Amino acid sequence: MAHRRLIARHIHAGRAAAALATALLLAGCVGGATSPDGGFRSAGGRSAVQTASAALVVEAPVWRVGDRWTYSDGYGLAVDRVEGDPAGPLVRFRRLDDPDQWITRLGFLRQDARSATTDRSVVYRSIAAADARRLEVGRPVVFTREFLSAGKTRVHSTSWVLEGQERISVPAGDFDCYVVVMRTRNPETGWTGFERWWYAPAARHYVRLEYRYGDQPVGSRVLTSFALADGVAGQDADQTPASQARARPANSGASESTAPPSASQGPNGSSSPAGASPAPPFDGVATVFDALFARSAATP
Repeated sequence: MAHRRLIARHIHAGRAAAALATALLLAGCVGGATSPDGGFRSAGGRSAVQTASAALVVEAPVWRVGDRWTYSDGYGLAVDRVEGDPAGPLVRFRRLDDPDQWITRLGFLRQDARSATTDRSVVYRSIAAADARRLEVGRPVVFTREFLSAGKTRVHSTSWVLEGQERISVPAGDFDCYVVVMRTRNPETGWTGFERWWYAPAARHYVRLEYRYGDQPVGSRVLTSFALADGVAGQDADQTPASQARARPANSGASESTAPPSASQGPNGSSSPAGASPAPPFDGVATVFDALFARSAATP
């Protein structure tokens, strides 16, 4: 009988630990101010992000050639190629402020890219792209990603998670948004990065972005104008890419705090920028993600 009570006690403790991990996860999903590691700090008032229901899901956008977006820091993107399976095509985005730079995505997942300093190409990912086209609250998508950058292989543990919903106002208009977060880490160097998207289906892209890569300061941008291939537009949609480029020099990628977002490496194209110390370790909800990385996305 005593043995059975001991087993029951262990089961109860395990359930309590699981509940604590879930509480930490949800605690990191709501709040006011943003912390440098991509988590929310409590603001002492109402949550900035609405508490999400257990059934909340979001599908990756279906981009079309001709879609374009411009942002408050001069950064701009336009879709110039869509190829492959219509249910999950490879989409290429060219920079409006520097047309020589581009990135490709499979749904939410960043694929290959050309920056001002290097080319990057994915050679391995522990999940299929279709596995991350649909995000569900409370169920982070965790995977390992291996890519070539300037001829060197780099490995990152990455997660995408749906935090909740929020309606926000930006220069391009008012939008109902899904708040989704990408976190990534190089397990060899300790380099970390995050992106928090306020993704608005009505604009087919994020209308607000917060990001940090390595030891760079937290940056942000908001949508100032957009035009979609099916005729939907918002605020200053007639502003030309050329005027954007004149308004702000093309980003070199190395020294700007508003460097273009990268889900794989720092703004200078390196997992560990020269002379830079690793970013502080994640805390709070990210501790749960560290455990998930260890279990579900171990480096090959």
